[in-house]
Amino acid sequence: MGTFGGAGAGHPDYPEKCPWQGPYRRTYLHVMHSVVDTVEVGLWEDGQLRRWAAASVEHGAAEDGQPLAFELPYWEGEYDDGLPEVPFHPLEFGEAALAALFGFVQEGARGADPRFDPFEVTLAGFSVV
Repeated sequence: MGTFGGAGAGHPDYPEKCPWQGPYRRTYLHVMHSVVDTVEVGLWEDGQLRRWAAASVEHGAAEDGQPLAFELPYWEGEYDDGLPEVPFHPLEFGEAALAALFGFVQEGARGADPRFDPFEVTLAGFSVV
């Protein structure tokens, strides 16, 4: 698989059958890498790519499909951080994606409205015998 800016699955080179394009109605991809300030977000519906966006302070930004509602202020320059390669900070965009797609944030983002604290969620554990 190819990469965009060294992170994630790299939309331009996705193979025809990606492992996350299973027989599910909706599949999400969210990759953030804080060391290199890179984010990649993808959404498939019924196995078809609906939206993909990636941003990196080193490699710029790329996108495919119609922006999701949470993305609009970022692409329109409302959250411009003055970075030369991208119109917003990639990790802030990634945090907003977490809030919009999954209902939580890790460090926060302007305009994000998290619905719960992920550290308050109890997960079930299973063991195979």
